[in-house]
This record gives sequence, structure tokens and C-alpha cells, in this order.
Amino acid sequence: MGWTATDPRWAALDPFQKAAAMALMEANGGRDQSTDAHNVVGAMVNRARKGGEDLGVHVGQSNYQTSLERAQQGRLSSIIGNASFPALTEFARARWEGRAEDNVAGATHFLAHEPTMRSLSAREPNKYRSWRGWSGYGRDEPGAYSNPDRAPVVRDASHAFLHPEGAYSAPGTYGGSGFKKREFDDLSDAFGPGTPTLPSTARAPFMASAPDPKPAPAQKKPPMLPPVIAAAAPTPAPAEKKQQTPFFSPPATSDGLDKFHGEAVRQAQQVAMESVKKRRPVTGLSAWNDQLFGGASNA
Repeated sequence: MGWTATDPRWAALDPFQKAAAMALMEANGGRDQSTDAHNVVGAMVNRARKGGEDLGVHVGQSNYQTSLERAQQGRLSSIIGNASFPALTEFARARWEGRAEDNVAGATHFLAHEPTMRSLSAREPNKYRSWRGWSGYGRDEPGAYSNPDRAPVVRDASHAFLHPEGAYSAPGTYGGSGFKKREFDDLSDAFGPGTPTLPSTARAPFMASAPDPKPAPAQKKPPMLPPVIAAAAPTPAPAEKKQQTPFFSPPATSDGLDKFHGEAVRQAQQVAMESVKKRRPVTGLSAWNDQLFGGASNA
């Protein structure tokens, strides 16, 4: 039994705080500690979800070496006061609830890199004896870990992340309903810029913890309004022409008037010719004018 079973400070933490504290203990110190602790949380959540265990109970078990080491118990107060602790706690909650994507590609287990494990095993063979079997050490490549499905091994500065019993991405499994396999990327969309994740050199596929959002509906075009047609101005009625009544009634058209005058001239010429023939004064023109215009004759 480890110290997590008896320490009241540990008992006072909620399951997500316990995961954050254990992850900070597992991660190497230094500038990569927060990044590495996020990855440890991801694997812990996957394993607890897969096994149907309470997260707080799971991370306090002897599966994790730190739960057995009194030196780690001595760090608990400083770990709780670590600047990364609140954000790491929230990340554990978000991974558990499926609000953050899997940052370790379905890994459920983690351990130190191969040279470190070989060194630890050489110093304490009874303490470090089972890792070669479940890590796939030397199975595909001499001196290296491997996953049973030959999926890439995810790594950070502190650990290698594996899925020896099959990949599982909380809150569901690979290929399960609501999950989509795609390339590993960071969590800045879920938790803002600067959220630590695995380095880009350790990319691997992972399952999204929620389906992709529905595409935005196509924007409707505004209805076309009918063109405004200006009312045509009313056409003014033509000005009424005053009818002038001539003192006599000549023909209405210019052609008729020309014929009228031509006939008058012809008749006058005929009268004149007859007068010349009869050697008498020409009186026909004046008489004709008197008849036409109603004037007095000078005969």
C-alpha cells in the first residue's frame, strides 16, 4: 500500500486534482514539466476510462511508481502549489468529459525512454522487471518500444506513450461513434494558445473526442425588390387653336387655294381676250372681283 491511501492531503483532492498532482510528479522537472504532465494526464484518463475506474482511485494505485515513493509524498504540497496545477486540473476534467481532444493518440500506458529504463533495470532488476514485455521492447526493432498494432510510439521529453492492450481514446474507443481519426495537432483550439502538447517530431494519428461541428448553413441571398418605376408625367393637352373665320371661304388646303387663284386668273385672262377681240373695255375682271369680294363695280 502506498502513501496515497493514508495521506489526508491526497484524500482532500478531487479526482481531477489527483490526476494533475500525480502527472506533475511523474513528469521530469524543468521547462518541459507542464507539457509532459499534460501528456501523462491524457494517458491516465484513457486508461481509467477504458477500465471503467474512478480517475482519482485509478491514479492512486500502485500501477504508478510515484504512489509508492515517500520522496514523492514529500513533494505533494509543492506540487499542489505549482503554477501549472490549476490548468492541468481543468485539462484532466476536459479530457474526461470529452471536451478536449486526445493528446496521446489513444495511449493508455507510459514509461521512461529506453536508455533510462535499461539503466533503472540494471540498478534495481526486481523493481523494474515487467516493462520489457508489455512495452513491446525489441519486438519490431532492437532496443526500441513498439505498439501491438505497429502504430507510432508517441514521445515527449519525459516518456514514451503506448497502448499495449489496444488504443483507447476517452471518453470512447478508436473507431467508435462520434470519433474521427485524423492527424495529431495541438489543443490551442480547446484551451487557447500556449497549451502544451507533444512536440511536432512525435506526430501520430488520434481520435477526436467529439464529432466535427455541422457545416454552417449557406447564407441566403436577400430577396430582390422590384425596381421602382417613376410615374410618367401626364402629357399636357394641346392648346386649343382658335378658329378664325375668313371673310370668305376659300378652299381648306394650299393645293385647293392655288387652284382657286389659278382659276380666277384664267377666267380674267379669258375675259380680257374677249374684250380685245370685241374692241371694248375690259370690265370682266373688275366685275368678277366685285362678285367675289362684294365690292362696288367701276364699270
